[in-house]
Amino acid sequence: NKTNLRIMEWNANGLLRYQQELRSVLGIEKIDVCLISETLTKQSYIKFRGYKVYHAIHPANTARSRSAIIIEDNTLHQEGQDLGTNKIPKLIREKRKLRRKWHQIRVLQEKT
Repeated sequence: NKTNLRIMEWNANGLLRYQQELRSVLGIEKIDVCLISETLTKQSYIKFRGYKVYHAIHPANTARSRSAIIIEDNTLHQEGQDLGTNKIPKLIREKRKLRRKWHQIRVLQEKT
């Protein structure tokens, strides 16, 4: 078991065109966990030797704003429960409602 994890976060804005560079960084920097947003890939076929790749699938199965987690093979982990992509739109709507409510409260407080 490792006592220290090296974690990297990256907004890829298109993972396919940068996968060679990412592969190099993972190895050189000895990254254990890499969190990637904006993979913009439609399928989950990207593989990195020595790493397990988990992909989040967009509900519309399009290449928009996907994300991935890449975990080094020797890093102890287990897959969590699949929340299901069908719940994502509802969660986004709830988040927007809460944001609007928070903004309304803030505006009212500023007026008083």
